[in-house]
Amino acid sequence: MFSGTDRRTGSVVFAYDLNPRYGEQLPSVRLTGLAPDLRYRIREINLMPGQNPRIEHNDRVVSGDYLMKAGLKLFSTDRARSVVVELKAE
Repeated sequence: MFSGTDRRTGSVVFAYDLNPRYGEQLPSVRLTGLAPDLRYRIREINLMPGQNPRIEHNDRVVSGDYLMKAGLKLFSTDRARSVVVELKAE
């Protein structure tokens, strides 16, 4: 995860599925360093034109507390797949 000097404005999360194993558990990614009282819009930003988002929370607004406790499901069983998610404070 990358955050600028003021983490209250937002962050970018990078997740890579390099070589997932068959039947592997896919845990949620719990984020750190966010403001629990702020709400963040989640947007997958590395999509090709016309491609549907692969994450379930795309274009939703959730609290920083939720992102730090429950996290986001970013991983899959697809090989060599990446997800880049922008979190923007609202």
